[in-house]
Amino acid sequence: EKQSELGIAEKETHMDSTIIKEQKAQKKAYKKARRRATRPWKGLSIISGILAVILVVATVLLSMFDNTVAAFVGGTFWELENEDKNAIYYEGDFDSPEEMAEYGTELCKLTEAEGAALLMNENNALPLKTGARVSCFSNSSVNLVYGGTGSGNIDASKADNLKTALEKAGLTVNETLWNFYTEGAGSKYARKKGGMVSLASAVVTEVPWKVYTDEVKNSVASYGDAAIVVISRVGGEGADLDFSTTNYLALDENEKEMLKNVAAMKTAGTIDRIIVLINSANALQVDFLKNNDYNVDACLWIGDVGISGINAVAEILSGKVIPSGSLVDTYCFDNYSSPAMKNFVPTVYGGYKKGLIPKHASTYMIYQEGIYVGYKYYETRYEDYVMGTGNAGDYAYRNDVAFPFGYGLSYADFEYSDMAVNFNAVEDVFEVSVKVTNVGNMYSGKETVQIYFRSPYTEYDIEHGVEKASVALVGFDKTEILAPGQSQTLTIYVDRRDMASFDTYGEGTYILDEGDYYLTAATDAHDAVNNILAARGYTPENTDGRMDAEGKSALVYKWNNPYFDAVTYAVSENGTPVKNRLSDADPNLYAGNDKK
Repeated sequence: EKQSELGIAEKETHMDSTIIKEQKAQKKAYKKARRRATRPWKGLSIISGILAVILVVATVLLSMFDNTVAAFVGGTFWELENEDKNAIYYEGDFDSPEEMAEYGTELCKLTEAEGAALLMNENNALPLKTGARVSCFSNSSVNLVYGGTGSGNIDASKADNLKTALEKAGLTVNETLWNFYTEGAGSKYARKKGGMVSLASAVVTEVPWKVYTDEVKNSVASYGDAAIVVISRVGGEGADLDFSTTNYLALDENEKEMLKNVAAMKTAGTIDRIIVLINSANALQVDFLKNNDYNVDACLWIGDVGISGINAVAEILSGKVIPSGSLVDTYCFDNYSSPAMKNFVPTVYGGYKKGLIPKHASTYMIYQEGIYVGYKYYETRYEDYVMGTGNAGDYAYRNDVAFPFGYGLSYADFEYSDMAVNFNAVEDVFEVSVKVTNVGNMYSGKETVQIYFRSPYTEYDIEHGVEKASVALVGFDKTEILAPGQSQTLTIYVDRRDMASFDTYGEGTYILDEGDYYLTAATDAHDAVNNILAARGYTPENTDGRMDAEGKSALVYKWNNPYFDAVTYAVSENGTPVKNRLSDADPNLYAGNDKK
């Protein structure tokens, strides 16, 4: 019986074991089958999740930049509701989109032709003769900056490059050197294209000289009428120019090495002249021109050239267009000489602790310099230095400023004369007339006449901290094309309202001080200061050389305001009272704050 029971127990145990094994096998098979069945769905879920995130981000971006994107892909992202097919919502000036685009292209070219500023032209290096054989240096020559970043970015895929533009203007371009930059060893250093929001483009990527082959260097001898060197910089929305770790607006070592070797070619007689094109909307630091270490003959500021501006640049170089533009910035030998640079850094609030307020709100920017930026700093400090007033110190203007605000040369030469001013009390404007004569004997051309003013700087201004520049631009105009010996009298209208100053801490509105106001016709901001200094009796001789040029007092008009006026311009032209609205932005005006 015991053996029989044992046998039955063993049999049951065996059966149980078999059942367990079968169950395990079935479970394993089930899990395997389930995994096999659900694996595609898991993968699909992951992919769907990723796509959902991408689509959400894309939807947000498209809703923010819908028409910007549409500009690149064609069409628009909007439509009119309840549109009346017979209604004329906006009557355009063009019969077709093609006609409008063609007009825009011509307008861009005209803007470049009128706006490019000639900064140097030693020994009449420009214009080049028809058929001149030229070599284009720098990878920027094949990779121009057509526009900025963000909203300033443009699609230049159909724009002419520098080579094409030069050839259209009748010049012959070194093909070997061009191909070196576009498809040869130099192409590896091409700057990344600036996009809608791009940081990668704001770096200098010039080709090191050691990369140039003997074949490329030897090719220059056959195209040595001129070396055209392009210096490009790009910046804008989402791409602030770096200055903390490197001076992006100064030449880098590879650019300096390139210019050094190009200068050596000129010394050896391989190249006749060196022309520099500044392809930048931001003011390049031009210390390389201070002592002209690289033997540059001509320098032309061309800014960002847009869709068709490079064609106008080529026509300026070839003499088909005579330059007549003026700088809209002060170009310096040292950009760090500006006081604004000292404050252009984010300063962390004292006592800031991570977590209490968001990190992006942990810093502030100081605007301590007030109006004294650009020419309003450099020219005001110069005037104070000449007159021995203020705290200008021992100031050498020419060590800082290479080309003043408003500066621009021409192939022609012009003189101003017969300046006259009439005050129209009814319109409250000064009517400034000046005669411009082309005194050259070779070229016809246009001249831009600029009107600047100087207001009195009084004890009241000092007491109340009224900020005033030595001169301020209040009007300008350009002549027609004048042949050698031809003259034109321009009349430029200056609103007296533009001569008022804002009095933040006193009247809290615009004021006209009592005293003498000066108007002058000038070629640039520095010329204006010297003209007014001359009218006030200052000369290089009686200032011990502090005044760096003789001014033209005949081009200055003096108007005396007999009384302090805080009423006339305390109301805007449309009748709105003008007064402080943003006092809370000034720590000196915080309620209960007696500290400065």
